[in-house]
Amino acid sequence: MHDVLNAFENFEENALGLIPFGTGNDFAKSAKIPKNVEKAARLIIGAPPKRIDFIEFESGLRSINSVGMGIDVDVLKRAYSGKNNKKSKYLHSLIISLARFESYNFTVKYAGREEEHYGLIAAFGNGSYFGGGINMFPEASIADGVLNLVIVDYISKFATIGAFIKLMLGKVNKVKQVTAVAAEQVEFVPHCENYTIQADGELYENHPFKAGIVKDKLSFHTAI
Repeated sequence: MHDVLNAFENFEENALGLIPFGTGNDFAKSAKIPKNVEKAARLIIGAPPKRIDFIEFESGLRSINSVGMGIDVDVLKRAYSGKNNKKSKYLHSLIISLARFESYNFTVKYAGREEEHYGLIAAFGNGSYFGGGINMFPEASIADGVLNLVIVDYISKFATIGAFIKLMLGKVNKVKQVTAVAAEQVEFVPHCENYTIQADGELYENHPFKAGIVKDKLSFHTAI
């Protein structure tokens, strides 16, 4: 899906459809696309596409679901390194990362603000879910014209359990160490020489992390 979006051309005459067949299918969940292959195919042929948003970096790189840096990248690296191809690999990797990952410093710029953070993750979503069904961006909509930004500052190992429970319940914005806001453009600047970001689960080394929402441009077959 990520690769197709980045090669997509002629937005006025072409539409994009999705039959979910991945491990996590996070964007499909946000777009209300059935997991059943026949039902997903009927959605593509049976109804006109609707205009939705996507994320675009200053470099031109596109992302349809979510991007981030920090513990989400650590989770993905763990998940990709194993032989488990089931959806549960993301949850198992998250539990290990929560116990071992160390926070680091970064700057966040959005809506005319500039903030310094020492945290676990800085991410924003167009869709609501990432990591195989985790509701990281509960306020997000794929057609609302904004990015939903979530920053999780340092959490002690003792407090991690309570935060983890709220995360799994889709209430990450109820954790006191969390900043959750909406913005049209966001920039993350990590305070380290080398870093990795993820865009739709694809990993990019030292990629400039400045992106914005592209509104109402992509025609997509969705049930929302």
